[in-house]
Amino acid sequence: MKKSWLLPAAAMIGGVAGLLVRRLHLAHDFDPASGLPVAQPAYALPLYGITAVVLVVLLGLSLGKYRAFDRQFSSAFYSRTPFWFVVAAAGGVLLFAAGLLDLMEVFRPASLELGAAVVQTTRAARILRLLLGVLSLLAGVGVYFTALNTRKKGEYRSGWFSLPGLTCCVWVMLSYQEWAKDPVVSHYVFPLLAALLAMVACYLIAAFAFGKGKVRAALFFASAAAAVGIMLLADGEALYLVSLRVGLILWLLSMAGCLADNAARPAPPAVLPEGCAPADCASCPGCTPTGEKPEMPGES
Repeated sequence: MKKSWLLPAAAMIGGVAGLLVRRLHLAHDFDPASGLPVAQPAYALPLYGITAVVLVVLLGLSLGKYRAFDRQFSSAFYSRTPFWFVVAAAGGVLLFAAGLLDLMEVFRPASLELGAAVVQTTRAARILRLLLGVLSLLAGVGVYFTALNTRKKGEYRSGWFSLPGLTCCVWVMLSYQEWAKDPVVSHYVFPLLAALLAMVACYLIAAFAFGKGKVRAALFFASAAAAVGIMLLADGEALYLVSLRVGLILWLLSMAGCLADNAARPAPPAVLPEGCAPADCASCPGCTPTGEKPEMPGES
């Protein structure tokens, strides 16, 4: 199996395995009344163990010899098959839906009828929820246009690239409002890990447009963030958070699949034929893997 399929498949399989164990961990390792960990948790160590194994496997699959990308976002994340484009577009739709669901809940009439004391204690959280909703909407639009424009000729650069990372950053800030009140670290260590992995992955992906891309790091963090994100689907979060998480998972899986495929191909020639872009070379029937036109019969 090609690494472009093997890496996302490993992330999905590992994520689903971790999801099942995490579901058991949440159901049996915490006291239902107090929410505190039980004296002898049965599934905590298996959960940490399978997570460590998944991350090590993804790290091993991310290593290898790849071509370099310097200010070449389209060349790195060009979708050569419709499948990864559809996956990325679906991620954008879910991010957009997460923003709508978030804003609908923020401006729901019942939520506006809170007492003055409650409003005072939740004002920062409400501002962050509003910002998260707006950024999720914009990130969804940006992910869709990014997936669409990387399929066109030329290197695509846009301010859209930074929006998924900013969304993850605001998500962490919002979540901290609850995590800071929780004395049980095991309640939020996995959500924190998933958010940090996603933030780093989004940063590494966007960096391909503005400098020399780090292929191995981007592959690992994108696949690892997707795997841990799948595990967290066992938590039964609010609908807007589930939509946001699944949208990020799909987008990161598509980015990892496209990058693994493109980075394993030979680099295009330094001088391209007129009207061509680096993303066109590997699929161009008139070029060899080195980018030189093949010699036709009768030519000297």
